[in-house]
This record gives sequence, structure tokens and C-alpha cells, in this order.
Amino acid sequence: MQKPSGATDLLIDGDRTDSYEVVAARVQRIAFLTIAEATNDFCDSNILGKGGFGTVYKGKLVEGTDIAVKRLTRMSDSGTSQFLNEVNLISELQHFNVISLLGYCFHSDEHILVFEYHANRSLDLYIFGSTESSKLSWKIRHKIIKGIARGMTYLHHDSCVTIIHRDLKVSNILLDKDMNPKISDFGISRLVSRDHIQTNTKKVSGTRGYIAPECWSDKIFTKKTDVFSFGVVILEIISGKANYKFTNSKGETSLLTCMWRNWEEESLLEVVDPSIMDSSSSPLTMIQIVRYTQIGLLCVQNIPQDRPTMSSLVVMFESSTELPRPKPPVYFNSDTTYSTFEIGSTSMLTTMSSLVRTEYSTRHTYNVLPCGNVSASAAASASAAATASMTTVVVRFAAADATADAAAYYIATAGFIGVSRRTQRSDAASNAASCVHKTNKN
Repeated sequence: MQKPSGATDLLIDGDRTDSYEVVAARVQRIAFLTIAEATNDFCDSNILGKGGFGTVYKGKLVEGTDIAVKRLTRMSDSGTSQFLNEVNLISELQHFNVISLLGYCFHSDEHILVFEYHANRSLDLYIFGSTESSKLSWKIRHKIIKGIARGMTYLHHDSCVTIIHRDLKVSNILLDKDMNPKISDFGISRLVSRDHIQTNTKKVSGTRGYIAPECWSDKIFTKKTDVFSFGVVILEIISGKANYKFTNSKGETSLLTCMWRNWEEESLLEVVDPSIMDSSSSPLTMIQIVRYTQIGLLCVQNIPQDRPTMSSLVVMFESSTELPRPKPPVYFNSDTTYSTFEIGSTSMLTTMSSLVRTEYSTRHTYNVLPCGNVSASAAASASAAATASMTTVVVRFAAADATADAAAYYIATAGFIGVSRRTQRSDAASNAASCVHKTNKN
């Protein structure tokens, strides 16, 4: 089957699939028996890892080539589409920091992808492992960060197709023998035309801890959602901590807010992975860490337009030009969240209302910081949605003015489960707090 005349891009996602003939025309089709022999009949001792869509095995071809074999689980229609998606996307890509696809296998119910094998496996084993992290000096870590940025710049701007990865995370970064990063796992990626800046989806895809706020609220994915995920990766590489399960003695449950606070207070040494800062560390190391942290925080800004592009990130890493100051990050999680909302408009409250109503359960705490002319009725609407979903909400007002007082009153009377004021200035504010405290007791 040939591409229709004039068609230059393939879009294969949950809404569309193409035939295997298209795949076969691009990459080598490998016989199932060859792959079974290479993996010793998919022996458990050869398992490199397991994921939501299958198992990865180490294998060796007859001629001695080491391979990584991704054997996908028995597939629904969406799984078959995902298989085709990954084959078609990766077959188009050629970049030093993007994994190379060697071939594929489609045999009966079997769907298999064959990749180049990387002996150092995935980055998460080094970042989160108790022993492996000591092998990653700052020199290696910042090489990995810059390599990921170059690979993502290729996907977004320089390849023959434009790809939104949608699942960039440390476990999807493979490391070759020289610790060079290779971006992998394009199963839920989206190919978009040069004329489009976003793609919509019916459900949130990705991995908890790496998903941008707008994906939760609007189900919209853009290049800037990849930038957000990359920012999380940067902060995890620097801290050695996983965002999705982060907690500390200060009660913070988001690595992003913790890193921003320590960056703001010039106390990053408190959160930098100790294995980076050893006796051989130079003053230049800490200067670079501070800069890379600031870049990571710029990537995780709440508003997509406030995040840099991948191509501009490459320039930031290579230069010493002054960087913008990042705002406190907002972080949403599908499990437990500690989020700070800087409310400066009714629209942000509406967004918060939508998020609370549609995405969250009972274990969420919010800090709401009105910073401008906030509509009290909009605040009440947001609070009502929170109450309806039985969400725990803590509201902290940054400003001691009439607008904040009015919003505090309306939020309290609308039924917020918890309200606290950073600055209690007027009777209205005190009454609001009192009202909510009574709600808690009841």
C-alpha cells in the first residue's frame, strides 16, 4: 500500500491506524523464531523490565549483536494502534540521542519491537537506586540533561516529522556504554503537522509525576507539555528524588515546590543529591547546579507560554546569559497533591474549579494565593466544586486587602473544608476562618 499522493506525515494514535504494509516498507521485519532464539525463548532471566504494555528482554542475534526485545502484551485495537504508532514514529527518526529501531515482528498474536541494546539500561536505576547513583557525577548528569534536550529539540523542531513524546521520564531515558542518553518509548507519542501546535485527547496519558497541569484540565498536549516533563526530569536528576512519591520533613509532597523554595532561599545544597557534592566538587559545579535548577523550574511553570522551547533550552544550557526568574510551580498529581495556585484572575479560579471537580479525590490540599482582582463569586464557585467532591482545601491568602477578605468570606460560606489566612487583617477574614473551623468540627 502506498501513501496517498501529497501525504508526508503519518498520524497513528487512538483514533487511526495504518496497515502493516506501511510499516514493512520502512523497517526490517524479523522472524519470530529468530527473536525467540535470541532471547532463549523469552527466558525470565533475560528480562530487563516490565511496563504497562509488555516486557523487555535482552537478546543476542546469531551474528553476536546484542538487542533489546520489547514483547507487547496481547493487544486490543488500541494496543495494536500503539504498536504501529511506535514502529512508524521511530522508523522515521535518526538522532544520536534517540533510540534506534532495528526491526519488528508481527506473528499471530505477537507484536514485538527490536531495539539496539544499551548496557547501562535506564536512567531511573541510577537516579533512584541506592547504589548506582554514586556512579553519576555532576559531569555525567549535566551531559545527560543536555543530551535529552538535544534529542527532544530534534523531535520537536528538526526531524522530518514533528513528534510530541507525551511520556518523557527518567525510566524512558536509556544510557549507552558512555552514559549518553537515548530517548525511548514512543508508544503514546503523537505526530503533529508543522501547522498545528497542539493535539487533543479524550483521556490523560502519561505517567504520574510528569504530567503538565493543562493535560489534566483540558486534555491538551503540546510541545510545552513535553517541556514540563523535561523540567521534572531535570529536577529529579539534580535531587535524586522522584516527584511522584516525594515527601520531606516540612510536609511538602511535591519535588517541584520543594526545589523552587530551596532555589528561592538559596539553600539548594539541602536538596541536591549528596552523591554529586563530594570532596572533588568545584565551585563551578554548584554554579552549574543552580543554573540547571533554575532552568528546570522554568520548564515546570504553570502557564505553557511561560515555559521555554526545547531549542531555547539547548541555548540556555550552553550559555551563561541571565535567565528569567521562575514563579512558584503548580503541581497536580493523580494521587496526592500539594499545589500552590497564584490566583490573579477569574479564569484561573475556573480552571481550579474544573480540576477539582473532574480529576481529584479526597486526599488533595491546595494553597490558593489571590494576587489580583479576584471575583468573590468565582472563588465561591471553585470552593463549591471542591466541597462537592469532598476535597480537602486549604486556602492561604497572600494579600491583606478588601478583595482577599471578600473572597475569604465567600469561600468559607460556600463550604470549604479548610481555610487558613496568612494575614488576618479584618473581621470579615476572621469570621471566614471561624466559619470554616466550625465546618471542620462538624
